[in-house]
Amino acid sequence: MLIVLADGVPVAEGEAAVQRVADRFGAPDVQTNQEFTESIAGEINLYLTVVYVLLILAIVIVVLALGALVGVLAAVRPAHRAARMNVLSAIASSDRRNRAAGALPWSTLSRGWEREQS
Repeated sequence: MLIVLADGVPVAEGEAAVQRVADRFGAPDVQTNQEFTESIAGEINLYLTVVYVLLILAIVIVVLALGALVGVLAAVRPAHRAARMNVLSAIASSDRRNRAAGALPWSTLSRGWEREQS
C-alpha cells in the first residue's frame, strides 16, 4: 500500500506511525519510496540473472549438440563412401566376369530395358 504523508510530517515520524498500524496486521515491511524501488529492482535483477544463465545454458547445449552432429557426420561419411566404393567395385568386377563370359554389361542391359519401357 502506498501512503502519502501530509505536508510538514517528517519521514521518520510518518514511518513510525505507519509501522505501529502495520504491526497490528501481521507486520508487513514499511518502506520509503526509494527502499521499495530498490527492493523491486533487486528482484528484477535476480530474475534477469536466472534468464541469462538459462540462455547461456541453452547456447552451450546447442553448441555441444552441433559438435556431436558434426562428429557423427564425420564418422559416417567415410563409412558411406567405403560402402559405395564396395558396391561400385562389385559391379565392376561382375561386369569384367560377364564380359569374359561373353555376356552384355549391365549398362547395356539397363539401356535396353529403358527403351522397352518407353
